[in-house]
Amino acid sequence: LGAAQTVSASFNVPSSQALRDERPNLDAPLPGPADDARRIFDAFVDVARRRPDATAVVHGDRAYTYGELERLTRALAARLQAAVPPGELVAIYGRRDVGTVAAMIASARAGRAFSVLDSAYPPARLGQTFSQLGAARLVIVDGRSDDDHELAQIAGRDARVRLRLDD
Repeated sequence: LGAAQTVSASFNVPSSQALRDERPNLDAPLPGPADDARRIFDAFVDVARRRPDATAVVHGDRAYTYGELERLTRALAARLQAAVPPGELVAIYGRRDVGTVAAMIASARAGRAFSVLDSAYPPARLGQTFSQLGAARLVIVDGRSDDDHELAQIAGRDARVRLRLDD
């Protein structure tokens, strides 16, 4: 091995007072992706095309391949595009399982921003979170709660979209 080398760099770091005093230009356009930019799910789709039989997600004793998950999320994305207008935030109501993973990928594929609400939390708390998010739709993943009373604490009937993995 060669001798260790020391590298020095100089950074101009503003003082904490300067950072507090600096006011952002809220009217400036936000940086966004170029038209040809890769989207967050493109890497997933690339792997699904190259290795469709490789295991993508394991939950319990069920393993989903990239090919299965790709077909599932494509179908779910189409349903989301039909049910949720562009620009509306999606709140995904599910547990920590493959259904929630599929709904997250499907939301990204459909071009919808999303937040995940863990169904293990109390419905009243989830209702507050849903309201604070300003989400227009509550996406109920797979067999999660058919209890209308529980769901009514989170979102009104017109705001609910149910996605079943086996449809």
